[in-house]
Amino acid sequence: MIDGMRFELATRRFPRLTVRHVRRALSWIDPRFLEGLECVRLLDHNPADPDVTYMPAFLSGFLYCGSYLKRKGTRPATIALYTDDLYFGVPQLLAASPLAGFLVASTVAHEVGHHAVEAHGFSETSEEIKLNSFIDSETERVAATFAAQALEKMLTSPYYRIGRYTAQLLSNRLYVMGSQAHWKGDFKRAAALEFRAYMVNTENTDAWQAYLEDRQALLKNPSMLSDSERLWISHRRVSRPIG
Repeated sequence: MIDGMRFELATRRFPRLTVRHVRRALSWIDPRFLEGLECVRLLDHNPADPDVTYMPAFLSGFLYCGSYLKRKGTRPATIALYTDDLYFGVPQLLAASPLAGFLVASTVAHEVGHHAVEAHGFSETSEEIKLNSFIDSETERVAATFAAQALEKMLTSPYYRIGRYTAQLLSNRLYVMGSQAHWKGDFKRAAALEFRAYMVNTENTDAWQAYLEDRQALLKNPSMLSDSERLWISHRRVSRPIG
């Protein structure tokens, strides 16, 4: 099934490298759930994201790493991956490392989970799955459960264990740097670093809580933001809540 997968490359950020990461991840997923999934499309960003061209991710508080499009008419069932967000927080020198491979695999597993729900009736859920309230839904919870099971299998591989371990180390380092910026009163830098720390390792809830605190400090001190950032907040703050 993987050999017959079609890849559409419409990104400037590591297109062929990402194909290798995706193929590696798919090789660990039960082939039954890949049946009917015909295409993986790589793009720079989600064209539906209204903030992508001018808003730093740490202010919007959300990344679009991937999406799933079910089969409709002549359109095949497709996973879309958005490489600008997919590699967010990954140093360029580590783009080919197990760290990046693990993060790509995490998104791939989740989007395949949506296909498993839509095309194969996968319906398991786990009470241990914790989702951001902004995106929580039954479908997301089932897809997250599928992804967790797929990642558990992947982590039997030294490659993915090294990737997860490196993600944890990088996340902790970014969190420490963010904390240092916080105590210096540089809330903008602190929020940016803490957001990266959480997105590299979403188990780092200390980084997420610190990010929320420093982001709130930014909103109360608009002079620390650029004109475009203040304009974005005035239009989007109420309609794009986080946490």
